[in-house]
Amino acid sequence: MKHILRDFAFSENGAVTVDWVVLTAGMAFMGFVAAASVWDGAAHIGSTIDNDVTAIKIEKSFK
Repeated sequence: MKHILRDFAFSENGAVTVDWVVLTAGMAFMGFVAAASVWDGAAHIGSTIDNDVTAIKIEKSFK
């Protein structure tokens, strides 16, 4: 398997270059989609935490 990957990585044929570009673009796109889904979830959690912390009442004197 390592031999196949090494040959693929060092091949200078045009078809392999096109394959490499397509694979790299696909990986970049999947990373973007994953980051976008995490971003939405993190924004929602952050908003929830902000609301909860803002609602806390702090007393300045002890009873």
